[in-house]
Amino acid sequence: MRRAEVLTEPARAGYDLGPLVGALLFLIAVFALVLWLRRRRDRVVTRSVQTGAGVMLREGGTSRPPKQAGAGSRSAPSQQRFRLPSARLGKFARLGKPVRGLAFGPSRRRPTEPVLTSAVLIHGPWFHTVYHGCGGSGGARVVIRAATVRGVAHAFDGTPAQDACGITWNQERQSLIAAVADGLGSKPDSGDVAHHAVAGVLREGQRLATGKDFAAILEPAAGHVRRFVEKNQFSGATTLVLSEIRPTPDGAEVTVSAVGDSEAWFLHDGTWTVLHHERRSDGENVTRHLPSQARGRARRVRVPHGSVVVLASDGFASALGMDGSPLGRELAARWRQPPPPVEFLAQVGFEDEYFTDDRTAVAVWIR
Repeated sequence: MRRAEVLTEPARAGYDLGPLVGALLFLIAVFALVLWLRRRRDRVVTRSVQTGAGVMLREGGTSRPPKQAGAGSRSAPSQQRFRLPSARLGKFARLGKPVRGLAFGPSRRRPTEPVLTSAVLIHGPWFHTVYHGCGGSGGARVVIRAATVRGVAHAFDGTPAQDACGITWNQERQSLIAAVADGLGSKPDSGDVAHHAVAGVLREGQRLATGKDFAAILEPAAGHVRRFVEKNQFSGATTLVLSEIRPTPDGAEVTVSAVGDSEAWFLHDGTWTVLHHERRSDGENVTRHLPSQARGRARRVRVPHGSVVVLASDGFASALGMDGSPLGRELAARWRQPPPPVEFLAQVGFEDEYFTDDRTAVAVWIR
């Protein structure tokens, strides 16, 4: 009988990784599918919408522009609304629950003006700056816009702007105090001098008591400038125009005092009226300045409701006061109401190849 030989395979070393790899690939596939489904749910749909059209957010996370009105349909109202219907949302909306009935559009209310509660000093050597606010009893008797714009000439030369401006509210006198300073470009430290001059006016204006003459604060402010220049051995000088605006039942009482060619105007019923300017008839770019001269030229006038009082450096005021000025006509139309702050900044920074100096303006609407 032939013996059967049984051949046995040698035992394998280690474990069989086939099932483990298969399970891992399955988990990766499931994770990729879940991620794809989430991205599909949360995808961002980008569509072109005509300027002025509204966008409605609907349940499901997508947005669609509203259908345009047909020839025989009624046009959409010019003022849309921001609305959260309480009937659908209840008192509180649950987190993660889609919000329905939410519409975005222009607000019916005008932006709230912050109340001026402390001194604001603006000096932007390398950038444009804008401020907006209001002051007066109840916080709404005067509306303020202030902006400084670095001139094209300084930007081209790589040098800092040299204008400064500031506003503050004197609670005791119930009046707004504003100042604009324009540093002389022929002296390198004039920007710092202008900044210090405005700071001095605001400091003196805040502590000016009732019954004191507002124009008298120019002399101590000039003294601050003189000591500042001497202490730091600066080569700098500045013009300065300052004003006190005191609301009255029929408008406001405006007092202006100034040294140099920074100017003051007021606008009413589309007409510009100069309050202060020191323009030379010979066209020379020479002006009185601090700290050399400390005696200002003062003027007091009453302006009616609806007026706009403007203090400005000559980079802005020169264009404003030209005969038949396009800027004057345009602003007379646009400044019937205080413009939005960014729009005011753009108006001060108008483009013109002739007016390339720094521009600073403080405009106050009398309510």
